[in-house]
Amino acid sequence: MSNMKSHKEDDFKNRLLLKFKNEFNISADELKVINENVYLLSTENNYLVIKRYKSKNHILKQIWLARIFAEKSFSGSVRFIPFESGKYVKKSDKYYYALMPYIEGKPLSYNIRKDRIAAYDHLRIFQQEVSILTDRRPEFVPKYSLYSKWATRLDTFFYNLYDNRKLLTDSQHKMMKKFLKWGEYALDTLPIEVLEQKERSARRKGIIIHGDVANHNFLRKNDGSIVMIDYDLMACAPFEYDTLQLVNRFFPYCDYSLESIMDEFHHSLSDLIKTKWFATALIYPTDIFREWNRLTTNVPINEKKIYDFIYQLERHYVKRMELVSDLRDIVKEKN
Repeated sequence: MSNMKSHKEDDFKNRLLLKFKNEFNISADELKVINENVYLLSTENNYLVIKRYKSKNHILKQIWLARIFAEKSFSGSVRFIPFESGKYVKKSDKYYYALMPYIEGKPLSYNIRKDRIAAYDHLRIFQQEVSILTDRRPEFVPKYSLYSKWATRLDTFFYNLYDNRKLLTDSQHKMMKKFLKWGEYALDTLPIEVLEQKERSARRKGIIIHGDVANHNFLRKNDGSIVMIDYDLMACAPFEYDTLQLVNRFFPYCDYSLESIMDEFHHSLSDLIKTKWFATALIYPTDIFREWNRLTTNVPINEKKIYDFIYQLERHYVKRMELVSDLRDIVKEKN
């Protein structure tokens, strides 16, 4: 079975190498599949990355931002390079392709304190640099509604939980219903008018967020500098939405302790956390909903991955309840 799988993978790589040579005039000695849409090519002179997209706008918005960053010599920016024809986007079959230089470096690790600080500091630099852009945002940079996105995610979680009840024990199902209650509380309590005002202001000013501040999208290059990559989810939205996502991603590595987060980032973050809308948003278990929805919509369902996911939730359940209690205290103080 493993030999058959290896043969299929080799055949797939060879077909891609032939495709890139014939259609893009790129001769490569070797190809590594990073994921189904990202390929690392080893050529005679260097390494190149080819990214594949279903939507042309997904590429165009990133090329636009990369050009602006390059023109203004912003730090930590990525760039695209043209194909031999001079074009930055190539279409083949139903997909669009773009070419990038390979960046040598290692992703940050959020379980390391200095890496969390490095990610937060670099995100703030990105926000400062983007805030002074005066260029008009193209129409292909999407707008963003946090409340609408989260309402849809919660509804999907609700139905996926019902459809996959058989995968859970009674106690596990009770725990998942508790997460559902947290999500409902957050959506009921979020000051929608505050979010809408922030989103309108961001659209008026053309504020850009990265949209996916996972640790693997921050690279520490060999010279020690930090660069953010993969702007696939960039959108026109308030800066605080990136910060909100980053704090959520830090929590598992800070023992789900609000005090630890505030101590680590001092006043620069603690003041924001103490606002009603931000504290309420942190109650919404976006990571749980996102992962459960992903695991239960993949076909076929991988039950082992689901069991591993539930096991991790059970391990941290008490800590997460304490965190939600602390956040609700902040929300009550602001009422």
